[in-house]
Amino acid sequence: MKFCPLYYKNKQEWLSSDSKKVTLIGMSGVGKTHIARILNKNHGWLQYSVDYIIGSEYMKASIEKSLVRSCKSSDANKFSIQNLSALSEYLANPGNIENNGLPFNEYLKRQREHKKAETLAMLEIPFFLKKNLNEQRSNFVCDSSGSLCEIVYPESHNDKILSTIAKHTLIIFIKETYSHIEKLKERFKKAPKPMYYNENFLKKTWKEFCGEKDVSETTANPKEFSIYGFDKLIKHRSPIYKNIAQYWGIEIPASEVSKIKSEKDFSELVGSYLPQN
Repeated sequence: MKFCPLYYKNKQEWLSSDSKKVTLIGMSGVGKTHIARILNKNHGWLQYSVDYIIGSEYMKASIEKSLVRSCKSSDANKFSIQNLSALSEYLANPGNIENNGLPFNEYLKRQREHKKAETLAMLEIPFFLKKNLNEQRSNFVCDSSGSLCEIVYPESHNDKILSTIAKHTLIIFIKETYSHIEKLKERFKKAPKPMYYNENFLKKTWKEFCGEKDVSETTANPKEFSIYGFDKLIKHRSPIYKNIAQYWGIEIPASEVSKIKSEKDFSELVGSYLPQN
C-alpha cells in the first residue's frame, strides 16, 4: 500500500513523460550524487543537492562564523556541490576539544540546526520546481542527504516531507547491498566524517559509547565516537529507508547504479522497477 500514488503510475507513463522528476534517497555513498551528476552534467537535468542547499543557504551564516573563529574563513568560498567539507567541519563530533571535539551541548545544538535546515531544504522543492522548470529544462533530480530518514516518519501517511516530495517527484530508494555496506564501513574507518543523528538515537548512542569506553564528555575521542556511531547508524537507518520505499516510492539495488552511464540507462532502469502496466 502506498500512502501517496507513485508520481509515475507505471513504466509506460515514466518512459513517455517529457518531464521526469525524481528524488534519490538512501545511505551516503550508494550512488545518489553519481547519478545526479551524470543527469545534470551530460543531459541538462536540474540538480537539487540537499547537502549543498543546507550549507549554502540555511546554515551558511553559522558555518562562516565558525570558520572565521577557526581562521579558515577562506574555506567558505570553496563550498560547492563537489566540496561539502565546510558543512562537515561545522557539524564536527563530540568529545575532547584538544582533538577537535565539541562539548556535547554545542554538538547537539548544531545537530538541531542541521535538522531544521534539512527540513526546510526538502520542503522548498515544490517552489524550486515552480521557479526553475521550463520547456528547455524540464527534468529534475533531487540528490537528497543520507540523513533524510532521520527527519521523517514513513509509517505516517501525514508525514509532511514525504507527502510533499511524493506529490512532486518519484521517490527512488537506492538500496545498499551487504558488500556495499562493508566497503562503506572500511572507507569510513579510514576517513571518518561527521554525521547527522536522530536526537534520541544520538543521546542513547553517546551514553553507550561513554559507558563502554569508560570516558567522559571531555575525554572522549571524537574520531573514535564517529566510527562507533556510524556502525550503529547504518543498522538504525536501513529499515527506515526500507519503509520509505514501501509506503512512498520504489526501490532499486545499489548494485545496478554502476551500470548507469547515461540518461537512457537511468530511464530504462527506473522503468524496470515501476509497475509494468
